[in-house]
Amino acid sequence: MERTHSQLPAVLYSLSRDSAVNLAIEESLLSMVQTGQKFLFLYENNSAVIFGRFQNPWKECRTGLVRRSETVFRRRISGGGTVVHGPGNLNFSIISGSSTPDKEGNLKGVIRALSGIGVEIEMNDRFDLLIRKPPEPGGGVFKVSGSAFRQTSRGSIHHATLLVNANLENLGIFLRPLKRIIETRSVASVPSPVANLGEISSGLTVMDVVGALSEEWGFPGGASELNPSFFDDIHDFQKAYHRLISREWIWGRTPKFKEIFTGLSGLENIRLEIDVREGRISGVESQDRIDTGFLIGCPYH
Repeated sequence: MERTHSQLPAVLYSLSRDSAVNLAIEESLLSMVQTGQKFLFLYENNSAVIFGRFQNPWKECRTGLVRRSETVFRRRISGGGTVVHGPGNLNFSIISGSSTPDKEGNLKGVIRALSGIGVEIEMNDRFDLLIRKPPEPGGGVFKVSGSAFRQTSRGSIHHATLLVNANLENLGIFLRPLKRIIETRSVASVPSPVANLGEISSGLTVMDVVGALSEEWGFPGGASELNPSFFDDIHDFQKAYHRLISREWIWGRTPKFKEIFTGLSGLENIRLEIDVREGRISGVESQDRIDTGFLIGCPYH
């Protein structure tokens, strides 16, 4: 018999570090949630670059460098910008039985929770969470969290990163794309200077934040640990997980685009315009008579 929402507590902390598993759990919780119900789902992932549903990964990040670092790629069902997940980056997801997420109210809850442990943050009109560091040295306003949203007729997801003591060097390297000429209508990320909460609260840990959020949501004893095996016989979870790890979803869902190359090694005087649809080469244009037919249909990597 398939398991239901009634068997789950309202505040959950995932025992998995697999980004595909945790994103699939979010989707499964969305399919379970009832009107008037809310889940607070908390998790950390192993190293992963996660881009929004309507984004172009080749424009957003250094795909080759990410792949060589053995970091995985994932595409969310929500919009928004590209983020780097990894240890020290706590993800919180509020799954609600309302089709309209309470964006401001949700984040005010996070602000109250962190204030309770001596960490003062604020929210801007883009629903980012920010910290202010003293003017000297290197002070200013820094982003510690960005949100993304998914809405359906029966419920919604409001999920966000929360940088506690994450590896910001990887974030900076991965999301610093090379200079490329890409023509696309995909959604572009908005870059912002970022910082860890640990920079204003020495010794702060992810579990400190998990405890604070759990208490704010009415669970002073802490979040309930969630073993992903709970979802083994849930069809929506299995369907979401297999889609999330598929090439067709990660790369094939990229909006069509064109990339222009000049000065390639051995082809210095040749201009190539490569059209890409569903993550595969659909056409190549060149003023020079060179054979490019063998490229048609190839995955664009």
